[in-house]
Amino acid sequence: MLINQITLIKCLIVDDEVNSIKTISQLLSYSTHEIDIVGTSQNINNAIEQIKSKKIDLIFLDINLNGELSFPLIHHANQYDIDIVFITAFNEYAIKAFELSATDYLLKPFSINRLDSAIQKHINKRNNLSIAKTDKIALQLLKGFQFVKITNILYCEAHGAYSKFFIKEKASIEKILVSKPLSYFEKELTLYNIHRVHKSFMVNFHQVKKYERKNFGCLIIEGGYKIPISRMKKEYVKNLLAI
Repeated sequence: MLINQITLIKCLIVDDEVNSIKTISQLLSYSTHEIDIVGTSQNINNAIEQIKSKKIDLIFLDINLNGELSFPLIHHANQYDIDIVFITAFNEYAIKAFELSATDYLLKPFSINRLDSAIQKHINKRNNLSIAKTDKIALQLLKGFQFVKITNILYCEAHGAYSKFFIKEKASIEKILVSKPLSYFEKELTLYNIHRVHKSFMVNFHQVKKYERKNFGCLIIEGGYKIPISRMKKEYVKNLLAI
């Protein structure tokens, strides 16, 4: 059983153009993630008021608001542990945005897939913090349970009604046969950046070293393991990797 899981993401949209706010809102409604738009704002002062009064996880922030740079808003967002995705029609501030620890930087116009990729980065960042606090999962064996660190999971492989977990343990790889199907773990482990990439495989994306394009794609993970990607999961994987 895993805890501290991200389910609903509460967002604030800050943009001085009404049409841009409508466009972002519409794209978010098509997101594969669960999004709750808790507010919108067209200026920095109002955005700061909402940051102080509402529970917000993620802000979509236009860099230029009414002729002023919106970077000062970052200080207030940081005080409330809120991530920021910058949105702009110009790329000249990208380096500055990332220096200020922006989660992502979207250049207008952008697609729903690119937006989902930015949201996934927020989720990954939050889940990394959760793993630091709750970093183990109980794997049910035939005769009890084995507790392993989530960060040490390389990948999981389906074996009918069972699953095989490949765990990195110092200089060796431990293989654990678990008496639950892969589908049992999919929803929970996805929140920890361990994703289903094929009907037979889930992969810890923190362990991915390389992506190969052959066939429908292949992931090379720590230890040199090659994990195939199914045709149906190809675009999903590419979005996760932001490629």
